[in-house]
Amino acid sequence: MPMYFAHDERALAMISVDGLAKLRHLERDPRVCLVAEGGERGAVNGLILSGTVRFLNGRERAEWGERFAQRYAPALERLWGGQELPENRRVFCVQPSVRSAWGLE
Repeated sequence: MPMYFAHDERALAMISVDGLAKLRHLERDPRVCLVAEGGERGAVNGLILSGTVRFLNGRERAEWGERFAQRYAPALERLWGGQELPENRRVFCVQPSVRSAWGLE
């Protein structure tokens, strides 16, 4: 399922609406596997991350919310009704334990 994401040199964070089944599943079992692919037919590249998620709260949640707002401006501003992360959004970081890549230089 496509999801909003942001990253820095330390972490990959994702955001979703609170109460959705995917979040309930992650709360019960934090293991996750993410796949990102790009390129053209015959020259596909990609990345696989496997690991666990950690849900964010407080200042850390707010800081990532600001990053999401900047990364996806102005789309999230319209969706959120401003730049502030709505209370009904959950932010979590993926802590990878396995990485695999192909076609990346």
